Amino acid sequence: TELLRDAGLPENTLDNLQGLVSYRRFLELLKLSAARSGDPLFGLKLGLSQGVSIFGPILYLLNNARTVGEALTEL
Repeated sequence: TELLRDAGLPENTLDNLQGLVSYRRFLELLKLSAARSGDPLFGLKLGLSQGVSIFGPILYLLNNARTVGEALTEL
């Protein structure tokens, strides 16, 4: 909860994982987490743990595009 507070997020943010948070505050949380972890590979490890499902419906769009150009146009 200290990280959440320091990033300017409510301490109960984790109680509703489907809720919306400020993008800037979320980025601040990531920055603080990376700095305090002391792990230079924090971002890489976070990305690997999330997998491609983080893209949600956009992943369907990308998987069904015939070319990279078509995917970029749809995005």
